[in-house]
Amino acid sequence: MKFRTQTKRVAQTSTGPAGRVLRAMALGAGLLMSAMAWAGPSVTYVATQGAGISWSYDYTVTGPIDQFGGIDLVFGYASYANLASSSIDPSIVITQPDSVVLLDGDVLATFDSAALGSGSTAMFSVSFDWLGAKGSMPGPQAFSIFDANGGFVLAGRTTPTGSNPSPLPEPSEATLAVVALLALSLTRRRAA
Repeated sequence: MKFRTQTKRVAQTSTGPAGRVLRAMALGAGLLMSAMAWAGPSVTYVATQGAGISWSYDYTVTGPIDQFGGIDLVFGYASYANLASSSIDPSIVITQPDSVVLLDGDVLATFDSAALGSGSTAMFSVSFDWLGAKGSMPGPQAFSIFDANGGFVLAGRTTPTGSNPSPLPEPSEATLAVVALLALSLTRRRAA
């Protein structure tokens, strides 16, 4: 009789409000672990201020990225001018920002000599003039990663490293927070 009573309590707990919360927490933990296990491409940078409005970003790209695939960094036309790079590999193609026709600048870095394996890194630098407000500093840029056929792989924002932390959370953390809140709200609706 004692075994039957304990089994009934476990069944009530797993279907009641406490059980729903536990299932939502388990789902959130599973999503968090799967996101942490995925080692997708990332782009970080260290900003260095030169004389006046001159800046440079030293980028580190972490793979995987296909051979002949690459990364496209976007520099807004209202904030950046005079983009330049002297990188050999990855090869760099620059489109200058144009405030007259409202065209953002692009730095297209292509990995021609070899694929960038998972966890492998490549580095390159881009110098530019910062046209933002006096006393301000440039921040992260939007980027997209493409494969050898030019197909879209991933979009994101560059992440600063070193002494200039980003005021924005990483997209993966924000996404996980939203998913956890949605799961929690769904369990509360079902309980009501």
